[in-house]
Amino acid sequence: MRTFFDRIFSRKPANATAESVISLYSQDYPSPDNAFKLFEGEWTSKVPGVPTGQIDLFSDGRIDWLTQQCGGLSGKSILELGPLEGGHTHMLAKAGAGRILSIEANRQAFLRCLVVQAALKFDAEFLLGDFRSYLKDTEERFDFLLASGVLYHMTNPEEMLADMRFSLGSWATAAKAIGSTASATRAKRRYREYPGCPAGQLVKSACCIVAA
Repeated sequence: MRTFFDRIFSRKPANATAESVISLYSQDYPSPDNAFKLFEGEWTSKVPGVPTGQIDLFSDGRIDWLTQQCGGLSGKSILELGPLEGGHTHMLAKAGAGRILSIEANRQAFLRCLVVQAALKFDAEFLLGDFRSYLKDTEERFDFLLASGVLYHMTNPEEMLADMRFSLGSWATAAKAIGSTASATRAKRRYREYPGCPAGQLVKSACCIVAA
């Protein structure tokens, strides 16, 4: 039986040249930075110690605030939906989470998560796929669920929120969402509902749900 890599590298176009085949292989000195270069120009997050994106999701005050509101995450099981590039995942792992299952639907973002995990060496399980079907079918239960930047992509966010609550160990008694809107007045009202959340950190549909 051919291995995965055998199948990948045997698929050469009919007009493949020696140069095009050789270009598939890196001749750089082995370094963790080389994997980041595979996605050069595609990064959103500012990964520590690596020239990548501009948004500091690896040191995000919102996650620190959520961790504080939940009384810490040490030993907790966490389900994360839409990790993007693993910035929040890394923070959750550093906060002492016992288990992190992180599901990403975007193929390129999923691969970037694996690059980040290999470089920063933190404990989390990344899965590629549609978390909507997972939420409906899974019998697994978690202590904490984090979904940042995903609800506004959903055609039926209310249904998804209901499915998210059922994935917790018991019926959730706390659900906190932070959202930005076109209306400054409405945004300020939402901000007041969550005192202590870092100023200027409102984002579209960040959601945290905690089990009772």
